[in-house]
Amino acid sequence: MNAQPVALRRPTWLRRRPSLRRWSVTLVATVASTYALDAFATAAGVLLAASLLLDGLGHGALLAFLAATYVVWGIGLSAPPRTSTASPG
Repeated sequence: MNAQPVALRRPTWLRRRPSLRRWSVTLVATVASTYALDAFATAAGVLLAASLLLDGLGHGALLAFLAATYVVWGIGLSAPPRTSTASPG
């Protein structure tokens, strides 16, 4: 008999397919991190706009700043993630 409450048990299809479970966890983590990154970027943009730090800049300078942020973002996307290379044992 299973002592775990029914609400806490994993569905049968997840117990029988561990690879599907791993992909499900990966998908949920990806969605969560995407929303967290979007919320952080939105908050940073709102704070930058509210600070009036860029208030004296002209239209061209603001577009150059925007282009620079996209370049930095693109570099971040193209950089491969670093993984641990330590061997077990």
